[in-house]
Amino acid sequence: MVRIAAVWLLSLCMLAAAGAAAAQGYVAVTTHVFEGPDGAQPQAVAAAPDGSVYGISQNGGSGHGTLFRRAADGSFSVLHAFDGSDGSMQVPSCCSHGVLASLVVAPSGDLYGYTLTGGQSGCQSGYGCGVVFRYAAATGYAVLWKFTGGSDGSAPSGLVYASDGNLYGTSYGFPDNDGAVYKLTTGGVLTVLHGFCSQANCADGHAPDGLGVGPDHNFYGHYHGVSAPDYVYRITPAGVITPLVALLPAIGNNWGDGAANFIAGSDGAMYFTFDSDPYGSGRVDRYDIGRNQLRTLYQFDYTDGDPPYRLTLGSDGTIYGTAAGGGRQGIGTTFRITSPSTLSFLYDFQGQLDGSAPGGIAQLADGRLFGVAAGGGIDPSGCSGCGTLFELAQVPAGAPVVTTFDPGSGPTGTRVKVSGSQFTGTQSMQFGGVDTGFNVQSDQTLVTSVPVGAPTLAQLGIANAAGTGYTTEPFQRSDHRYSVLFAFCPGSPYPDCADGAGPTNLIQSIDGSFYGTTSYNFPSSVLYKVTPAGAQTVLARGLNLPNAIVEVGPYLYGTSVNGGYYGIATGCNNIENPTGCGTLFRVRRSSGALDLLYKFKGLADGAFPRSNVVALGGDVYGSTPGTLFRYRGIGFATVHAFATAGEGNDPAVLIAGDDGNVYGANQGGGAAGVGTVFRYSPATSTLQVLHGFAAAEGKPVGLVRAADGTLFGVTQTGGASNKGSVFRIDTAGVYTTLYSFAATAALGTSPGGIAIGRDGALYGYTNGGGALGGGALFRLNADGSGGTVLYAFFPSNTASSHGYGPRALLQAANGDWYGAAYDGGATSCAFGQGCGVVFRLR
Repeated sequence: MVRIAAVWLLSLCMLAAAGAAAAQGYVAVTTHVFEGPDGAQPQAVAAAPDGSVYGISQNGGSGHGTLFRRAADGSFSVLHAFDGSDGSMQVPSCCSHGVLASLVVAPSGDLYGYTLTGGQSGCQSGYGCGVVFRYAAATGYAVLWKFTGGSDGSAPSGLVYASDGNLYGTSYGFPDNDGAVYKLTTGGVLTVLHGFCSQANCADGHAPDGLGVGPDHNFYGHYHGVSAPDYVYRITPAGVITPLVALLPAIGNNWGDGAANFIAGSDGAMYFTFDSDPYGSGRVDRYDIGRNQLRTLYQFDYTDGDPPYRLTLGSDGTIYGTAAGGGRQGIGTTFRITSPSTLSFLYDFQGQLDGSAPGGIAQLADGRLFGVAAGGGIDPSGCSGCGTLFELAQVPAGAPVVTTFDPGSGPTGTRVKVSGSQFTGTQSMQFGGVDTGFNVQSDQTLVTSVPVGAPTLAQLGIANAAGTGYTTEPFQRSDHRYSVLFAFCPGSPYPDCADGAGPTNLIQSIDGSFYGTTSYNFPSSVLYKVTPAGAQTVLARGLNLPNAIVEVGPYLYGTSVNGGYYGIATGCNNIENPTGCGTLFRVRRSSGALDLLYKFKGLADGAFPRSNVVALGGDVYGSTPGTLFRYRGIGFATVHAFATAGEGNDPAVLIAGDDGNVYGANQGGGAAGVGTVFRYSPATSTLQVLHGFAAAEGKPVGLVRAADGTLFGVTQTGGASNKGSVFRIDTAGVYTTLYSFAATAALGTSPGGIAIGRDGALYGYTNGGGALGGGALFRLNADGSGGTVLYAFFPSNTASSHGYGPRALLQAANGDWYGAAYDGGATSCAFGQGCGVVFRLR
């Protein structure tokens, strides 16, 4: 079981205020990440008088979902795993509807709920008709009623505990019958109060959604119209049903999610959600019982919310709600309704640590809010996106604001520098709920160390008298220390980044410094230098989408995809590439003087070079999608044109072999049209295909050559799971897939590069997946075994101070690994998203 004791995320508005006093807001505190056996895709929660929180998951356990509990002391346990015969949360696509589950806690503390399927055979394409259950601490789990699909209906869709001590609910019915409103005693005796479609032409509707208890002790809900409109109705405990107000004109078999989540507000009115409105994005409606009036309290528009919705009456009299979609990231949000007419948003989910697609909130008697998210979460054991149990906590305005910490990973005892604001008066600090010591150096800086017992992924929490502030990404306890050497665009307003943005490559020079290029700054890309101490200098500007560079003597050589200023006659002046066919350039390392050595014309010499350049015997070799070229002294020559489909085309990477040959990987052509690995001999001016990729092997994106002549590489797709692979081509030309990346594996997916370490192992990076969802730096033995994560990247649409989206990795002269990440870093860049970093891994 993985338990993240304090996974905290700041809201977007707080991130925008980094370095200043934060406005009061909410954070989602992930108290549990689901792994599969304990549940997956949790759907509903309920608060108990003893301070515990109950929940139900749609999947996990034995495959039918689980019933779980978070105790008042924070411990998590699975109370019951459904097996199908005693209930199931598995729902066929034909028969699902808006509210998948709900739970209610009786004054005695017993828990009641339902499952949509399971129990009796038949119903809903054989999935079963559904059950109502009870869980009691003394007696455990028991089924109170198994729906039959007869007069009692099937697929329960609402459940309430009434003041008379009985349970009342609805059965949706579809597709086996028309549904019903029922009363169920806690002893398991069910009485049908009303069976729908009992009138001519189904004038009384069918397929009821949800049920709520009104202040008059009657029940309110919604049914779908057939020959009449959809209606909000009232039904008494005796079964007298009255249609009250129409929702939509009859459109015939309107199987939309409909109205649900009926809640009696503190003002005596009934509040509910209606997902199938004319806009399709849903709304919150208010029904005034005394006036028999219905009005829309809030209309969602996808950007701020998207179905399905959940409403819960809190212990403080406020109605709290969630939307599974919408919000600033489009993956869910939370809100509250203050009667009678105010709806305000509390927190937008980011889809990583906090989860995504929230499925409900419940409030304890002490005012704390807990909820579940059906997706997202971080589970290093491999259950990707199984969901979270979180606390929605308020952060006072005077609490510490944490913006960055460095390093981002390391073993127990690692010294960590934390930056932010309002650190004066700090009273305590934690790593994932584990207390640690600290030293406040200023109001903006404190130093701490990783304590014994810190979890593998730990959020830093810093508390003062006002409250607690938290990091947006986790510290990773590992054997390797990851730190940011330089974060791009730290001070310039985006998009005018004077030092560049979006680094895509990196080399180490003989002078010990690191050099690379950026893909973007305004108005052009740059070639930069970063010293081992982290000082950055821009050597050259005016580049136009430069590729990876190479060092030859006092110069740095490279190509740019665009540039050159040739006219329409060459075919390179178009809307996407208005400034020419590309260039070959060099920059003097000492002065930054830029020389344009060659301007591609788009004819026999090719156009739009995309791969790196390499140095061989004092010459520089490079490629365009259709050619290989050489630059020698002051002369440019095309040395090979990819003329046949078998040779391939569109080189993605070139390497210089110590045997005097140039090796490369094409992403097009070959026997299957997905690329080749080739060798070009300058001595004989011949090109030999070493391997033509099959479609299932994917397209190569990285290549490296060992001292014995063996070639290793990576494909971004292909492999056993089509998520990329590591391959080997031995000196006899035999191709072997060494490792296949998978969506559930910690090494991540979509590899982008590979290198051979001094220990003979393979090192590389992935651009997606992994423990944190943003890819990883990894190590593999030369035979493909022993996969190890060196650092997992944390992606975010708001901020990731350690960067994400790796684009380069190399082993420096000191034995440490250095690289570049395209995104993240300084939160002042790109609307708080960061413009990339140069990083170090020790």
